[in-house]
Amino acid sequence: MNLKHTLKTWNWDVFGDLNSKIKNKLEELQNIQIRLSNSGFPKDLFLSESNIHHDLDVLLRRHECFLLDRSRVKWLQEGDLNDSFFHVYIKYKQCRVPTFDEINDIVFSLDANFTPDPDGFRVNSSSIVGMSLVKMFPW
Repeated sequence: MNLKHTLKTWNWDVFGDLNSKIKNKLEELQNIQIRLSNSGFPKDLFLSESNIHHDLDVLLRRHECFLLDRSRVKWLQEGDLNDSFFHVYIKYKQCRVPTFDEINDIVFSLDANFTPDPDGFRVNSSSIVGMSLVKMFPW
């Protein structure tokens, strides 16, 4: 027997099918909660519910660890196949376009008498400059 087969057998014997175990525990929990709602809160049912919650938490943590390990194995086998995509995405995110409010704040903080429009001429209205800036940054 090879190591892979031995480990698979051990895994099945020790952990079994986590998905079916989780499903069974959820059904058990639902049944107990129905019985609790119908018969009040007897101590034995309340303790059973608490134990099932604990067992379900353990199973869910095992399943989470399993998925995490499986994703790491996949990463090691395949690597980062989307390397260029992520670099382009990050560069795009770093290139920040100013918002209309930011442009407005800057324009209205300028002195209207000394504000040139895009052609270099001085204008007396900051709203004209504001519209010119908005045209320079299309959304």
